[in-house]
Amino acid sequence: MIAIVCLDDRKGMMFNKRRVSSDRTVIEKIEEMCQNRTLWVHPDSLRMFTGEVRSDEAFLQKAGAQDFCFVENQGLKQYEAEIETLILFWWNRRYPADVYLELDLDEWELKSREEFEGYSHTKITKEVYQR
Repeated sequence: MIAIVCLDDRKGMMFNKRRVSSDRTVIEKIEEMCQNRTLWVHPDSLRMFTGEVRSDEAFLQKAGAQDFCFVENQGLKQYEAEIETLILFWWNRRYPADVYLELDLDEWELKSREEFEGYSHTKITKEVYQR
């Protein structure tokens, strides 16, 4: 699977059942990346996307090898062996959080980094990691 996660500077993903942040530009980039491929999301994330998206509470178990998974409210540690590529969007800010990305990025190889201006954030960093 290809996991996509949005993070603050401390690897925070959610706080009190609310997403740390969302950005229209990031969602557009995700939808462009996933064209003609399957994008899985949790039902809580479905309303963020306009394109064709598959949604299920157990989306991480149902995703295939080359499927994209947008993850914001679940841990990924138990699925780490199935993750081929990890795409991170960093907000370059610190927010309160109670759900964190628990993967050790030192065990992944950084393949690319891109900075761009988002809709709600002046600087967002996209990083792509592979095993």
